[in-house]
Amino acid sequence: MATIRTFLRRIGAQRLATAAVLLLGHSAAQATGCRLEFVESSPLNLQPASSIAVSLRAVDSGVGACTLASYAISVSANTTAGTLIAPLTGNLIGNSAPQTLNVTAPAAGGGTITWQAACVSGCEAATPPNPTLTVNILGGPRELTLLGGTPTEAPPGAPVPVAVRVTDGGIPAPSVAVNWAVVSGGGSVQQANTPADATGLAPNVLLAPPVPGPGLFRATRGDDPLVSTVIPIEAVVYSLNPGAGATATVPGTPLTLQAVLSRQAQGLSTPSGAQVLWQVVSGPAGGQVSPQNGGLTSATGVSSAVFLAPLPGTYVVQAGFSASPLFPPSLQSFTVTVGAGSTGSIEVLDAPAAVFSEDTTAGGIEVLLSGPVGNGAPAPLANAEVSFYIRSGEGGFGNGSGLHIERTDANGRARSPSLIAGRSTNPIVVEIASPGLPRTQAVVGVRASRYRIEARPQVAPFSGTYLLNAQLWRQGAAGVDVPVVGGQVTWSAGSGQLADPDSRSDAQGVASNRFTPGAPGVYEITARFEPGPGLTGGSARFRVEVAGGQLRVLSGDGQRAPAGTELAFPIVLQALRDGAPETGVPVRLGPVIAGLVETIPAVANTDSQGRASFRVRLSANAQGEVALRGLREDSGAQVNVRASAGTAPAQRRLEALGGSGQSGVPGSVLAQPLLLAASDDGRAAPGVRIQFSVQPEGVAEILPGADLTGADGRLSAQVRLTSLAAGPLRVLATRSDDPSASAEFTLFAAVGGETSLQIEAGDAQVGVRGARGSDLVVRHTVNGRPAAGISVQWSSLSGPARPLQTSSLTDAEGRARVPLEFGSAAGSSQILARINADLEVRFRVETAEGALQPVAGNNQSAAAGSALAQPLVVRIEPRAAGIPVEWRVLSGGGRLSETATSTDANGEARARWTLGLQPGPQTVGVRLAGGIEQVFTAQAGALPGARLEILSGNAQRLPPGVDSAPLVVRVLDAAGAPAAGQRLRWSSASARLDAETSTTDASGRASVRARLALPGEARVQATIEGSETRVEFTLNAGLGQLAQLTPRQREIADVLDRACTALAVLSTLTPAQRDLLARCGDLSGAAGGDPGSVGIALSQLPNDVGLNLARAGDEAMRGQTGNLDQRQRALRGGPRVQIELGLNTPDGSLPLSALPALAALADGEAVQEEAGAGFERWGAFVNGSLGRGRSRGVGLNPAFDYQLGSVTAGVDYRFSDRFVAGAAVGLNRDSTDLAEGRGELKSRGSAVSAYASLWLPKDAYLDANLSLGRSRFDLTRRLRFRLGSLSVDQLALAETDASLLGGSLALGRDWQHRAWSLGAYLRGQFSRVEYDAFEEQLIGGRAGEGFGLRVQSPRWSSLEGVLGGRASRAYSFDWGVLLPSLLLEYSREFSDDPSRLDARFLADPTGGVFTQSGAAIDQSHLNLGLGMSALFPGGRSGFLQYERRLQDDNISHWLLSIGGRWEF
Repeated sequence: MATIRTFLRRIGAQRLATAAVLLLGHSAAQATGCRLEFVESSPLNLQPASSIAVSLRAVDSGVGACTLASYAISVSANTTAGTLIAPLTGNLIGNSAPQTLNVTAPAAGGGTITWQAACVSGCEAATPPNPTLTVNILGGPRELTLLGGTPTEAPPGAPVPVAVRVTDGGIPAPSVAVNWAVVSGGGSVQQANTPADATGLAPNVLLAPPVPGPGLFRATRGDDPLVSTVIPIEAVVYSLNPGAGATATVPGTPLTLQAVLSRQAQGLSTPSGAQVLWQVVSGPAGGQVSPQNGGLTSATGVSSAVFLAPLPGTYVVQAGFSASPLFPPSLQSFTVTVGAGSTGSIEVLDAPAAVFSEDTTAGGIEVLLSGPVGNGAPAPLANAEVSFYIRSGEGGFGNGSGLHIERTDANGRARSPSLIAGRSTNPIVVEIASPGLPRTQAVVGVRASRYRIEARPQVAPFSGTYLLNAQLWRQGAAGVDVPVVGGQVTWSAGSGQLADPDSRSDAQGVASNRFTPGAPGVYEITARFEPGPGLTGGSARFRVEVAGGQLRVLSGDGQRAPAGTELAFPIVLQALRDGAPETGVPVRLGPVIAGLVETIPAVANTDSQGRASFRVRLSANAQGEVALRGLREDSGAQVNVRASAGTAPAQRRLEALGGSGQSGVPGSVLAQPLLLAASDDGRAAPGVRIQFSVQPEGVAEILPGADLTGADGRLSAQVRLTSLAAGPLRVLATRSDDPSASAEFTLFAAVGGETSLQIEAGDAQVGVRGARGSDLVVRHTVNGRPAAGISVQWSSLSGPARPLQTSSLTDAEGRARVPLEFGSAAGSSQILARINADLEVRFRVETAEGALQPVAGNNQSAAAGSALAQPLVVRIEPRAAGIPVEWRVLSGGGRLSETATSTDANGEARARWTLGLQPGPQTVGVRLAGGIEQVFTAQAGALPGARLEILSGNAQRLPPGVDSAPLVVRVLDAAGAPAAGQRLRWSSASARLDAETSTTDASGRASVRARLALPGEARVQATIEGSETRVEFTLNAGLGQLAQLTPRQREIADVLDRACTALAVLSTLTPAQRDLLARCGDLSGAAGGDPGSVGIALSQLPNDVGLNLARAGDEAMRGQTGNLDQRQRALRGGPRVQIELGLNTPDGSLPLSALPALAALADGEAVQEEAGAGFERWGAFVNGSLGRGRSRGVGLNPAFDYQLGSVTAGVDYRFSDRFVAGAAVGLNRDSTDLAEGRGELKSRGSAVSAYASLWLPKDAYLDANLSLGRSRFDLTRRLRFRLGSLSVDQLALAETDASLLGGSLALGRDWQHRAWSLGAYLRGQFSRVEYDAFEEQLIGGRAGEGFGLRVQSPRWSSLEGVLGGRASRAYSFDWGVLLPSLLLEYSREFSDDPSRLDARFLADPTGGVFTQSGAAIDQSHLNLGLGMSALFPGGRSGFLQYERRLQDDNISHWLLSIGGRWEF
């Protein structure tokens, strides 16, 4: 205790209480009841390298006295770079000031830290809660994370909900925009950008690709385009097909059913382990189905179930599968026949599960046929006929037909030939049938083979024409490349001339074409191969350089940018002279269609590398692809360049930065590496794999090293020239993620230092064995100059080809040549040209077997026994003359003019064919000796006297873009009987048909469907092949045929249909007409897929703003008439007329002389006649009003708000005490705004009026007025709608004038009783408004320019009767008199004449008119008015009145009048 007393004296009495608490806290902590808590709420946000103060306190927990508590703070979770809090320990006095803690953030941002405060002592006996404090350190790395569980597959076009989380160092970043885009696959996004919510979550809906296959989407942070995440969504179609096996059994006998699950994505597959559900849908009681292996599919996609039924009858068993809630169920029903005894069955014992496209199955389909015997038990059926028929899918049997008939062996078994799949991934369904037995099916899935196309070396030009050969390869089950026979290749070239737009590959898989260039320059030709449905092809590029003044595109082609902005990269063109860069050449770059782009500069001279660089800015009205053309002004050489307006997924580029133009000697490594840069949308693209190829092959190699771009998007590669290198060579670099992004390097191999021998012509030739080739030509130079008279030695190193001379001398140009013979066998050859050991080059020559390709005469038709109109023509590839060709008749019994011919100078051979007498298809074969036979087919089926008649489908009217009902014809023979197997040809100049040919069925019928792309008439002809017998269908397409249109939409659609039909045949169109025709195409394109958007667009086209012209004009006239009525009521306020300035009260003019009378009335005294009445005859006034109203948008009238105002001034003369007349002028204004920003109407006008009042006996009166006015109206109309990817946002401006006529006639009576004034009246009023015709002006160059309207002169009239009454009372005060008043009127409209506009499109050459009528006006309503007037000494007065329209279903309207008056 002595220590305690000493301590107390030291701290002083004023600190006694605090010290006592501290001591008690140390000595008796177990008796306290404290609980710790942080004052601040978690989480807190803190910037890097900053600090914040927080507080920890001890509070009473209610268990005991809270005196002193000790705490300790520790970290419970931490992802930051080292955030600190201090102090970590200390003492707290209960319910007193909290402890301040300092939190310090590290310099590096990002992460979250959580501290936990634990009570060391002084807290409640029970375990107290340990409070936590969480602090987020901002400024961390920006992150974008796809939420787990996002679907990776969906049906084509299905909406897929997705969400990404936006964080900075793991901390949610709210309000950050996330941009969404389609990378590949053709899907779409519902919203282009979505903001992150408070938790950092940004949701969206992605639409899967429209066709089966992979799709890729990208989400990118709006505040950092480098932070993105890729979302793969594959469009998948699941289908269940019946598997092998019978569908008939007997009671008590189990039957195995099989369903094959197929998954169609980029290829066809059979998923294993998928859950298929089985159930009995209908049939007699007791039928059961038991899935095997839980219904899970096997490795071949087969799910099996055992069906068992106790009773005979027909049962339906259903198998179902659904991959996820996004997918609709895939169902397959089995009809099972349970007979009283065995009726026999066809059981599939063995069938191929799947085959690759164009591959052959390892074996056929084996079946077992069983039938009943005497006791009803099933037994194998021997020698029974069984047919295998391909019911659907593309394929055939090994015998070349889709039908094969076989007989069972002694064990009841039969097997079909192997199946050959076609060029499609649709499954092949084979139906197996036998007389008297239930049919069954076997389904063979078709998997996608891998197809590719490559450009083979070009054949040297002949007479300026190049032979281009594209090699088609297919890789199927065996994993090796095999040629694709009969594959159609589509050719395209930016300039120059191709011999054929498409060609088919021969037996070696080679599709050929001939290209003739124009002016000197570099030409690019593309060959594209599309194998078939569900299969992926590709394209190959050929490059033809024509010596002379050339021009080529180095970089910048194919860029995309928003309209009105500049392309991210310049377009660089290079001028060449005989393959070398040319300096100082003027090069021009400009748009093909003027006004779409601006090039800076327009003309540029090439630099030392032959390059000219241009910046390109797209105009604001650029849409879609924009074509540009580069031109050498000296030689006229041209190149085409493409740019696109709009936003798109990342634009991948690959650019050559350095290393091109080097030279070296064979065997050396070039001094400079090839330097490349890859970019996406202008940003460096790291981690991109680059692939290299060398032309000619084998002359150089890329040394091993990194093949991925670095962090800066760049890659360098070293090149070594091989011993085969000589002269110029090219290295092509392509991006593996986008083969269309490429860069090219030109290199040169100098043989022998300054002495060189180069190949000039004849290399890489391809010819037929036994034929002569083009000369082999080399050029020898010494110090860059031709060396003449030098002996060149020629020899064959390998292969069948050989030079026909062993030596030749160089001429004055240094050239030496030798003839070439391809040899007698097929194979590759190398031929050596040599001057000495240091100067030699090698030619590569290919000797082919030669392949025949049909050129003309195939698939003809003629009457049986007659000669075909065209000869049969084949061409040998490679082309060669004098090659023997053999012809023979394969079927049909016809005859040929020749059976052995030889190819001519063009490599072609021909023969004439006379058909046999047998109707139907007939065939002829043609081949080279020992080669593959090509088959010509002809149809012998045009019956003499055959007739063709239309059965149904003629004169249809349908929307554009929608398939018609079938167009059905029937063929009858000369006797009038149906003719089966007749081949018909269908054609149309303006309709798209789903088939070009068809064959009549057993009833002689054939049909086709048609689709019209644009409104108008189309004719479809059906012709019996081989004859002139034909019929013609007439179809009409129109937007007005859409079923869901309203009458107004349909009327506008009919006008557009006629306009579009007329515009389509005009040769010269104005810009507005071109736009209207383009919009017709957009509306027609959407009619089939999205008719709702067409209806919305049609609703936007009428001038809804114009419907308000009638109301605005009527309100202007009502304002003038109302002001006059107000003046006439003022005249009845007393016999004396005053000079009045201001607005009169609705109850009449109140002159100062009336004050005594009003006071007397208020006190109940008699009124004396005013002294001096009748001496002042002239009066003047100014009246005005302000109003506001709103339409609810009833019927066809759009909703709108309006404001109006009017002012009228006039002068009148009192001819007697009973008659006054006067004249006035007025001004009016009106402003109307349509709902949703659809437009506005503003008007201003003036009017002149005459008016008169006549007093009748017994306080009755008669008022009349007449007004004539003129107003100007300004109309603004906005058109906004979308059609697919097209967005129309137009502004239409117009102005018009109107003549206004109106007046009123009123009969009424007033009563006075003391201070009260009462009145009743009946008024008739009319108005008429006539407008001038007006035309709209729209924004030129913007979509929708053609929708401008011309509105013909509209007029509107109104006749209205009004029954009303009013009451007022005078109150007298020392300072003046107050007169409150009440007005009530009933109004009835007798002219139900809604506003009407007749309009037409300005760009419509037919002048078609459509009518737009507003809803009928409301015929009756009430007007209620409340007012207050005041009179003051000194001749001052004023009033305020409010009126509101009641019981009007269409318009909400009120009017406010306020004014003052002075007398003098």
